[in-house]
Amino acid sequence: MVIAVIVAAASALMVGGVLAALLVTRGRIARLSRVLADGNKSLSIHQARQQIITSRSGMCAFELDVVARTAAWSPEMAQLHGLADGAFDGTIAGMLALAVGADDVSAIEHGIAQLVLRGEGAFTYRVLGADGDERWIDAWAREVVLSGESHSRIVGVASDVTERKRAEAELHHVARHDRLTALPNRTELVERLARALDEPGRGALLLLDLDGFKEINDALGHGIGDLVLVEIAQRLRSCVREDDLVARLGGDEFAIVLRDLADPAIATSSAERILRTLADPLQVSPMALHVSGSIGMAVWPEHGIAPGTLLQHADVAMYRAKARGNCALMYEPMHEDDRASRLALVAELRDAIADGVLDVHYQPIVELPHDRVVGVEALARWRRPQGDVPPTVFVALAEQFGLIHELTTVVLRKALGEARRWQEDGRALRVSVNMSPRVLSNPNFAEDVKYALLAADLHPTQLILEITETALAEPTRELLVSLQELRSMGVSIALDDFGAGYSSLATLTELPVDILKIDRSFLSRLPAPNAIGVVRAIIEMARHLGIDTVAEGVEGESSAALLRELGCGFAQGYHFGRPAPVVDIRSFLDTRS
Repeated sequence: MVIAVIVAAASALMVGGVLAALLVTRGRIARLSRVLADGNKSLSIHQARQQIITSRSGMCAFELDVVARTAAWSPEMAQLHGLADGAFDGTIAGMLALAVGADDVSAIEHGIAQLVLRGEGAFTYRVLGADGDERWIDAWAREVVLSGESHSRIVGVASDVTERKRAEAELHHVARHDRLTALPNRTELVERLARALDEPGRGALLLLDLDGFKEINDALGHGIGDLVLVEIAQRLRSCVREDDLVARLGGDEFAIVLRDLADPAIATSSAERILRTLADPLQVSPMALHVSGSIGMAVWPEHGIAPGTLLQHADVAMYRAKARGNCALMYEPMHEDDRASRLALVAELRDAIADGVLDVHYQPIVELPHDRVVGVEALARWRRPQGDVPPTVFVALAEQFGLIHELTTVVLRKALGEARRWQEDGRALRVSVNMSPRVLSNPNFAEDVKYALLAADLHPTQLILEITETALAEPTRELLVSLQELRSMGVSIALDDFGAGYSSLATLTELPVDILKIDRSFLSRLPAPNAIGVVRAIIEMARHLGIDTVAEGVEGESSAALLRELGCGFAQGYHFGRPAPVVDIRSFLDTRS
């Protein structure tokens, strides 16, 4: 192989008269003078072959006479190039003709250049094998002076390294592609984006962050979550042109590179098309799953001409779109202030949790048949001198930045402490505390709850843990054990927002649930006949299973009266009382006693 390469490259250069002069003058004079100075380097052709083959452990040998423009191959060398024994014409030109493409010829020429300058050279090139498939050949050769000859020859070995090259290509692919979706990863995205930026014209970078994926992943398991990501990747590819790029950056974040845009508005229309495609239900499990997304966009050259700049600007726009909810927004310089403010808010939230300055408000839960307050739901509130932060904002930040466990602990301990004081005042109110799926995934979850009850000196029957449907759609064995352990102590488990998530009536018999909280979306549609039918079915089913029902979001007396007729046991909502600080709740309770 090396012979073919060297011969071919040598022949090409000799045609122009350059290589012949170089080898005959520089190689013959400079190197030959060194050989004459060291008699041990004057070798017979047999000795040259043996030395090279032994030192390199090659299987295919070749020799090249650059001056005569001839090449000699071993039978193995011919087979390596896909030729039958004796089919090779023995010329340098014939060797060059076997190379697959211009890149392979260039590789040979580079190897020849090293050979001329250093006395030896190595190169790798492709040929077509006997089966028609491309084969990679690795060649190494040395220039030697043979006894009785006036000029040097080239002797080398070659081997088939196709499998090695394929393995290297696979490793290269794996290093630059996401294994789950097979999409390019961040490394590949940055490099291809950089190449796109070097080309003339306008383009756009879109960053997509999925909304609701974490809940699916936490509740249904990583297996279902992986299927969702694969389906999302396929949908994204279907939304863009063949030359556009779709990449997965990690987790539930994707990137899309749109090239050759005549107008930035095309990026916006593409983003809106993607969001519409994501809105279709995902059939990746026995149930239909819904995933939406938020997209941030940055256009080049207007918003930057470097990959890092565009990624940063698209990220800023994406978080703004996420805050607004399920939309696509183009980057604007003023958005930078929003990003800085968000990071500053996270730092402030961390301090507020650590210092225990977050407030807990309480919303009454009323027993409908007797119209009396029997419990409260504890809800975190963050009041600041410069303005209150809505729970939807700071709870989401706590989830995103890993603060939700600390936040939940603060709410749980404050709520249990207040419940203990109410008990001392003669009011045995039960306290409901919301549990995030991330909190439930903590292996020390049950121990933390026990410790909080012990610290408050409160009986477990006074505590209700509210868990979302997603957390119990496909619970882990560890979570079920923890919930059963807490229930055996007297803690009640409430399934929050029932009907809005993934639970079905059939699976309730298998879940450790004591209370169903009927989602407010059903109450908002009362007294529509369909809504009445659904609420009645939930209440009757729960009664049959021995599960209490709490209607959420009750806004008026007409809804409360209808719920009483349907047999709902408990309710909460603005009709009975808004979430309020503990001082106001005490006053409220005094008026209801």
